[in-house]
Amino acid sequence: MLFRSENPFEIGNFLKKILLNLSCEDRQKILIYQKSSFVFLGLSMEKEAILFLDKALDLDNENVETLLTKGYILEKIDEIIESNKIYDEILKIDKKNLGALNNKGFNFYRQGYLDKAIKLIEDESGKHFDPAVVKAFKSALPKILEVYDKHKHI
Repeated sequence: MLFRSENPFEIGNFLKKILLNLSCEDRQKILIYQKSSFVFLGLSMEKEAILFLDKALDLDNENVETLLTKGYILEKIDEIIESNKIYDEILKIDKKNLGALNNKGFNFYRQGYLDKAIKLIEDESGKHFDPAVVKAFKSALPKILEVYDKHKHI
């Protein structure tokens, strides 16, 4: 099948048709669907990105890498509450998943819930985060926030 186009939307739709008719083992589909979600995100086809992540999760609803990718893409399209629900699902599967903990904390900060983000870090002190690092982080937090606020527009 020969396809020629430079239109990103047409390319995305062509890719979608191929992926919807994919014939291979489930574990291969999961990987292909997950990785293709970034292609759709790059083409500004967020609904398709989520569609294929959901298809992968239909095959394995506890695939942490796919869940992390879905949480990340939901963050990118400003679906922060939904993103945090995904991170909660991950933490039910893997209580110490650094990606989920980190991203959920950052989402709290983005929502203006700095206190929730700090509490999440404190709650994981000694479990997932080194207590000395948590203490150093908390003492450096005012400076970190000052630098972030000064440069967040970049």
